[in-house]
This record gives sequence, structure tokens and C-alpha cells, in this order.
Amino acid sequence: MAALLFLPGNGAGPETARKAKLRSACQTGAMETLAAFTAYLTDERRMAEKTVEAYRSDLAGFFGFLNIHLGEAPTPRRLGKLRARDVRSFLAQRRRDGLSDASIARLLSSIKALLSLIHI
Repeated sequence: MAALLFLPGNGAGPETARKAKLRSACQTGAMETLAAFTAYLTDERRMAEKTVEAYRSDLAGFFGFLNIHLGEAPTPRRLGKLRARDVRSFLAQRRRDGLSDASIARLLSSIKALLSLIHI
């Protein structure tokens, strides 16, 4: 993977460079995207191990749902084109599975964190 160059004054700070590196790593499949995202959470955001594991588990479930819901693997390109109704369908399914309000909120937080990096 090519190294990213941070030059002062070019408008791109270190955080922007890190996000660009993550997006570059996410140009393959869903599992590679998930691995790159969890590495980002651990290495860059310095999230606790249990939090990262919870996000990974949440997103793996979301990817599994999307595989069935969309009828295709959730590639990064496809993730970038998701609609709110796709996410709502997943959350509604999880609600029917009996998840609590707190668990639903964490699911949504996990999804939003991933999608915000893909869309930047």
C-alpha cells in the first residue's frame, strides 16, 4: 500500500491522512473492510478492546444481514450507496430478535462510525 504524505499547509491534517489510509484499505471486500475498520478503532481511535470487539461483532452481523437483504456481498462501494431504509430494516430485524434499546443504540453507533469513514 502506498504511504500517505502529510504536508503542513496542504489542508490535510494527520487525522484526514489516517482516514484516507483506512478508505484505501477498504477497497476490497466486506471482511477486509471490517478488519481495516477494527484496526483503525484500535490503533487510531485507541478504543478499548471490548468496545472494538462489540463494534466488530455488530458490523459482522450487519454485513450478514446485508448479504441476504441486498442479495449480494456488501462491498465498500455498495456500503457507500446504502439508504436509511436498509439500516432501518436491519435495526427492525434486531428489535424483533429481542435486542434492548441500549443494544440497538450501539448497533447504530457502530454502523454510523463505519459509514462516516467510507463517505468521507
